[in-house]
Amino acid sequence: MQLKISILLTALLSQVSFGQNKDLIIVRNFAEQYNPSFESNMGVPALGNIKNEVINAIKELRGASKVELEKYLTLIFIKLYRAHLECCHQSFELRLSDKTYIDQNQDPLLYEFNLLIKMFKQNEMIPFISSRISYDYVMSHSYLLEYNKIKSEIKIIDRLLDKINKGIYWKD
Repeated sequence: MQLKISILLTALLSQVSFGQNKDLIIVRNFAEQYNPSFESNMGVPALGNIKNEVINAIKELRGASKVELEKYLTLIFIKLYRAHLECCHQSFELRLSDKTYIDQNQDPLLYEFNLLIKMFKQNEMIPFISSRISYDYVMSHSYLLEYNKIKSEIKIIDRLLDKINKGIYWKD
């Protein structure tokens, strides 16, 4: 009887572990491949439509792999901030919805990111959510710089900010 219970528990734990690994792969691939468009006439780069598969994987990782989720969500928002600086030399509002709070359905990645970083209270009125929050978050949580992809983005952002502060906006 104990052997059957042990085998059953092992099987269940394997399924949970496999599911988490699958979700982690989905989120990692999305974060690493995410490339906000900033081509001319495309408007300000935005997150746009995110596949349900990615949103569901993020929700599944929320309690189980918080460290990894933090790393990949931060990477997504850092890339978006970089694209805003490259495009328009400033940060922009992150929300796609016109609501004064972070809407879980219309801005699911921002909602999940805020759950992690705890910048804003749920359903509180928020006048503006700057795309720079990811940069500021990394600056105050420097362990995220151990992830080379975030570190690379931060270096690019720092160079862009330096040029912007000097009034150098576009390449000649």
